[in-house]
Amino acid sequence: MSPPAVLVVGEIPSLGESIADLLEAERVPHRTVPRIDTASPLSTLRERFSVVVVAGGGYFCEAGRRWLRGEFPDVRLLVVGSRDPYLVPTHGLYRVPLPLEPKALVDLIRRLSEEAATAGPRAPTPAADRSVRT
Repeated sequence: MSPPAVLVVGEIPSLGESIADLLEAERVPHRTVPRIDTASPLSTLRERFSVVVVAGGGYFCEAGRRWLRGEFPDVRLLVVGSRDPYLVPTHGLYRVPLPLEPKALVDLIRRLSEEAATAGPRAPTPAADRSVRT
């Protein structure tokens, strides 16, 4: 059975609200939280959400760096707007720059959700590729 919803993490609250509004308008099931910790336990995010979308417009993306450290494995992570230099797109990590193209963002979220629903567990990214200095 596919995970029920998209998790929107509003590290930048106004951007998180905009993404949540867009998903609501497109009837994409979602839940919004202000920080990734609010969605604890992180180890079960994959079972609860098909995609985690992080609204982070700054030079540091907490959720992205925690994903790189392996704190919530096997999750498709889509980071919107962050300029964090450590977040290089890799297997399971996707980035979307600002300004947003709403249709393209929703299409990407839907595609990632469908992939999550049909795929089994993915092999984790090698530890050397996931290490991050904070």
